[in-house]
Amino acid sequence: VFPPPASPPASSASPSACRLRLPPPPPPVATATASASASASAASHMLEDLLSLLASPDLSRELLLRREDAFAGFSPLSAPFWCNEPAAAQACRLAEAAATRLGVATLLGEERRAADMSALMDAIVDGAEARVVESDCDHDEACVHVLLELLGIDAQPEANPLVAALDALDTRVPLVLRKAWRRTADVAAEDMEVLRSLQAGAGDGRPLLCSLPEPYLARAVGASSWLVAPEAHRFNQMVLRPLQRAFGDAVPTPEALDAIASLRRPVVELGCGAGLWTLLLRGRGVDVVGVDKRPPPTARNDGGEQGCGGGGACGDGSGGGGDGSDGSDDDDDDDESIFARALVGDIRRGGAEAAEGQCDRVLLLAWPYEGRGRRGWDADCLARYGGDTVVYVGDWRGRTRAARASGLTASPAFQEALQRDFRCVRRVAVSRWPMVADELSVWERHATPSTAATATTTAATAAVAVPPSPPPSFCANCHLDLDAAWSPCRAAHVRRGAHDFCSGECAEHRQRSAGAFLGKRARRAECGGAAETKGVQRSETESFAFNF
Repeated sequence: VFPPPASPPASSASPSACRLRLPPPPPPVATATASASASASAASHMLEDLLSLLASPDLSRELLLRREDAFAGFSPLSAPFWCNEPAAAQACRLAEAAATRLGVATLLGEERRAADMSALMDAIVDGAEARVVESDCDHDEACVHVLLELLGIDAQPEANPLVAALDALDTRVPLVLRKAWRRTADVAAEDMEVLRSLQAGAGDGRPLLCSLPEPYLARAVGASSWLVAPEAHRFNQMVLRPLQRAFGDAVPTPEALDAIASLRRPVVELGCGAGLWTLLLRGRGVDVVGVDKRPPPTARNDGGEQGCGGGGACGDGSGGGGDGSDGSDDDDDDDESIFARALVGDIRRGGAEAAEGQCDRVLLLAWPYEGRGRRGWDADCLARYGGDTVVYVGDWRGRTRAARASGLTASPAFQEALQRDFRCVRRVAVSRWPMVADELSVWERHATPSTAATATTTAATAAVAVPPSPPPSFCANCHLDLDAAWSPCRAAHVRRGAHDFCSGECAEHRQRSAGAFLGKRARRAECGGAAETKGVQRSETESFAFNF
């Protein structure tokens, strides 16, 4: 999904080794033993100098943050966390005391998280390579197994390892891996310090910031003009993308699963993917039928050609589902599943036609469509469904971080039909991916004379419709999610005019950027109306709103 990185990946050296970049090794004539001894000696002397500096009573904030070649490009504040030498523990304690005394404790926490996350990804690289060689498994699958082992998480699907992994990562991921900027000048000073530490830790000559077509989520539509931490690319490739391929895009939080179980109705999940939602709902006693156009392979059937597993009617077995969708680009000709392996053994093969004859079941659609056409497979599912309750998981027009007004996860035709024929009676927040604002919503069909006679709708239809959720809140400068559960700015953030910011420094950067934009437009206008050129005639809000 990602293009190849513009430069080699970060070094995958063993996490147990000293991670500081050392001075050049001895001449080639030296033996391997002599080289290793020289490197160890250099690391030892470096740590001695670091300990002496951190213990000095004359240590100032300027000295604490100054980056010197003597510390391999790190500052005295960050260097202790990038080294696993025995004396590094004492250096870490001295750095923590100095940071508290000099008012940079928040920066120290981010530096620690950056070093720990880089070490975690190094360990994933080494572990995944070994696992692929030993078991001949898929690389993304190997990454997930190693990640869960390192985090101490039960890998059994019934334990919902996706939510557990995201919970664990929320406390470990540095904020710079969740941010994106228009220009290098927009990067706040503390963020720049962490970025420089990540660059020094990589040690492979990568630029400080890289333009990546897909900055955060591997399944997001590209936007080549955004600057992100180069380490964000590795985080996507080694952590986020493997989790999505193993378990799915929509995150089955306990609150979301409880909301579906509380309906006390059987469910049919169309486009179930690996079947994680189906599996976890069955664990809550819900009768669920999982259907997918391209069921992934199971442990019993690694060929991916899975037929009816539940004993009931499934699709026509064509892979495309015969849904006759109009104007979508679902790539129905590709019969290979994007998921590594099925988590349940009875996923039925079928498309939109599987919604027919399911009047007694709740229709569950989780991230059903990621194409760009106006009408997608999700709209055809809804058109063929004759039941009264729909559960949709994804973002929504007016509440999305995507470039398209309709969002990332559902076609415009589906959203229009759902809002026209149904009304929302419940909403539950489930968003867990960076820069994605999805939620679970329960929809009941409007009563008609024919349905009123049969009284098939539930009592929830008499309830007042739930209004739409407010748009997601994010920093107008670095585009950090402000209303996420892990966000340090959730309780208190800065508001200037119509925009929210994660800090006063970001607000100042945004103000300078807006001033530069307006100045550029004025200069072009003075040159003969060039302000009408593409990109300049857009409003200030459009120019600085995040665009995947």
